[in-house]
Amino acid sequence: MTISIWLSVILTLVVILAFVSGKFPMSIIGAFIIFAVLLFNLEPTNMVFAGFGNDAVVILTGMFVVGAGLQKTTLIPKLAGILKKYSSHPRWLIVILGVITFLLATATSAVVTLLILMPILQGVAKEINIKSSKFLYPLAVISYVSTGSWFLGVGALNLSFSSMMTNLGAKTPLSVNDFLITRIPLVIVVIIYCATIGYNLLPNKDPKNVDDEESSQQSQAIDTELPIRKNIVGIVIFFATVILMIASSYIGMKSYIFSTAGAILMVICGIVTNKEALKSINLNLIFFIAGMLALANSLQYTGAGKLIGTGVAGIASNIHNHFLLLGLFMLIPMIMALFINNIGVMTIFVPLWTTACLQMGLDPRGAVLGLIFASTARCISPVTSTTLAIVMNPGGYSIKDFVKVGLPLQLIALVVGVIFIELVYPL
Repeated sequence: MTISIWLSVILTLVVILAFVSGKFPMSIIGAFIIFAVLLFNLEPTNMVFAGFGNDAVVILTGMFVVGAGLQKTTLIPKLAGILKKYSSHPRWLIVILGVITFLLATATSAVVTLLILMPILQGVAKEINIKSSKFLYPLAVISYVSTGSWFLGVGALNLSFSSMMTNLGAKTPLSVNDFLITRIPLVIVVIIYCATIGYNLLPNKDPKNVDDEESSQQSQAIDTELPIRKNIVGIVIFFATVILMIASSYIGMKSYIFSTAGAILMVICGIVTNKEALKSINLNLIFFIAGMLALANSLQYTGAGKLIGTGVAGIASNIHNHFLLLGLFMLIPMIMALFINNIGVMTIFVPLWTTACLQMGLDPRGAVLGLIFASTARCISPVTSTTLAIVMNPGGYSIKDFVKVGLPLQLIALVVGVIFIELVYPL
């Protein structure tokens, strides 16, 4: 092996350790990767910085602004208000909650959705004399597994995973709809589980008071109403952006054109100010994505990815049943996601699993979709799940509660995911 291969492997291991430590922001990890790749000349300079101009990064930037505009309209509060109509049927309330949460989290983010709906749910729970601990865990988990389902919000990141696949030699890229198709079964499983088995397993505890900082965030999340005309314009811009992005592949235009146009219109029409637009763009995530794309390119350019893939393929080659093989591809990232940010798990394993599948002559789409499915199904650890950490105090939960309710859910999700993905996207 050449020195470049060793350096790429070592860099990958260092990045994994950085995630495990939990001491470094994603942007610092991304910047470090770019610095290391440049320092050791692991790939051409133009490839190192190409991540900042990647289609997925451009779309992600635009959708951050479009999403900020949506949050200032009355659409989200009106959807959330539907919950109050089902307050006398708590299990059905969880189902309705699940549908609304899925829609909101897909369009915005898990934390925003949680902060909008949590005070409403706490009020409904008080009205019907049921502890909010029965609702907050389902809200947190459904919010989390729904975020990034499509191309909205951080879902634009999905396109970067497809780019990693094709850069490594995959013949067929993944579309935004492929990610949605495989995420829907997970969301359905979580909703049904939380309304049935999970409801019985959840503790019946008195909620604790949310601290002042969280209360302030919640108030800001809800108090975003615009004048009537701007409110309508903001909603129209959002749906027009979404529809045109969906239709982009059919009209021969790039999706980022419409996400960028939507962002510009949100500012020009006064839905968000220039300051709000800039503040909504998550540079932490953008630097991270650019760095991870540079890492994926270095694995390909130096041949390290092929070497690692060959090693994994050698182990997996003894597994001839594709369901078991996919189960392995999903189990490993599912366990890793308990200790590492799920985006980190995805970006680390996408190039590894892609290369392994190509070495075995398999279609890597199922493995990539499987690991994204598995790393998203995090229902136990508040360490790597912001939403679980937020509800832990107001719901009165303990780590033991999360394990008791979340472990069966993760196992069920793993089995359902393996069967569904292998049938729809066979290796």
